[in-house]
Amino acid sequence: MPLTHPLSKVLCPFCFREFHLGQAPLRVISSSVRVNDPVVQRFLSKESDVPMAPVEQPTGFFNKALRWFWYPSLTDDNEVKHRICPHCHMELPVQLANNKLRSNIIAVTGYRSSGKSNFFGVLIDALRNRYSEEVGLNLTTQETFSTRSLQTIYSDELYDERYGDDLFGDNPKAVKATLSAESNIDIRIPLIYRLNLTRFSFKQRLLHPFATHRPIDLVLFDAAGEDLKSPDIQAIHGRYLSHAAGIIALIDPLSYSEIRKDIRMNTNITSNQKPFDAMAILRRTIEKHSQLSPNQKIKVPLAVTISKFDLLRNAPGLDPCVFEDHVHSNGFDELAAKKTSDAIRSYITHKGINAITSVAEGNFQTCQYFGMSALGRSPREDSSLTSIDPINIADSLLWILNRLGYLQTEEEMKGRSKRGNSRS
Repeated sequence: MPLTHPLSKVLCPFCFREFHLGQAPLRVISSSVRVNDPVVQRFLSKESDVPMAPVEQPTGFFNKALRWFWYPSLTDDNEVKHRICPHCHMELPVQLANNKLRSNIIAVTGYRSSGKSNFFGVLIDALRNRYSEEVGLNLTTQETFSTRSLQTIYSDELYDERYGDDLFGDNPKAVKATLSAESNIDIRIPLIYRLNLTRFSFKQRLLHPFATHRPIDLVLFDAAGEDLKSPDIQAIHGRYLSHAAGIIALIDPLSYSEIRKDIRMNTNITSNQKPFDAMAILRRTIEKHSQLSPNQKIKVPLAVTISKFDLLRNAPGLDPCVFEDHVHSNGFDELAAKKTSDAIRSYITHKGINAITSVAEGNFQTCQYFGMSALGRSPREDSSLTSIDPINIADSLLWILNRLGYLQTEEEMKGRSKRGNSRS
């Protein structure tokens, strides 16, 4: 039985609750018996039974007390068992279940029509096919759950169902708006990926001198806008944000009448969306699910990201350079990202939308502004796409990875190269 610290906790990537690994029950996967699991049934809000393999709970005072210092191994010649979350009974990813990796997640949030679905779909493809070589990372799919087969599947399968088949199939089209979790329980299940980065910071190298890469989890929870009014989904979303190591907040430019005027000048797109204070909602959501005091700033880095950025081409007051797609082959291009951030912030304040800047800067210790277009242009009326040409799809994520020490800047990479040349 592996040794563990009695005060250590892990984070479930499904319900985002913390717990001691020794208190996690075991699901006997090899059993042919299927029984209703009321915990999973409640988590999925299903009215019908959810037949699952049986669950083993620790019994007896001594065994329960022992679990605070040791937890049972999953290796057994006779049975196959998986560790599950005690709160939602979802099966934990292998490295988390074996106490080899903590769930240090990066969260993405955005209200309805902010473009999360297209962002998720294009981002995962870009991380795998472009940025793997450009910034030195590899993307590894992790275990998630299928609400159809009621068993563990890899996130790549769920990704194809939700985004990939639409965006990169034979007849490419934009992803439809996310359905409410009341009509689609599948949305309660996140996509889980691990990012392994090889160009991590000097501080991280000191802390992990023998590591060849540093892993961090990317957990994509695609809640529909109206679901954030639902108490149970709001609770999951709140825990998701309050436990995040970094947050990407997608802002729909069509939500603000001040920006819609510029968009109508340059496109034939119209919108009657009512404005709402997305940043204030973000602050309130985190406050509800953390120990944050009213006068305390949130420590995690916040990337305020204007989505559908291509709609703002030629908008008065926006430098055309902000629409250039940044290349990060020599490390994260911090100077280009900062120049874009300053230009976007200047544009937002010029339009008088202080609800974004004042709340972001007044409530977060570190924040920066980004412009991103997942598709590069608006889809046709039937949602079909001529091509996908994203603009700075990963910049907000790469900035957070840099702030957390998982990715070096271009200047840091040059410094390492100079030090290496001087030693040789």
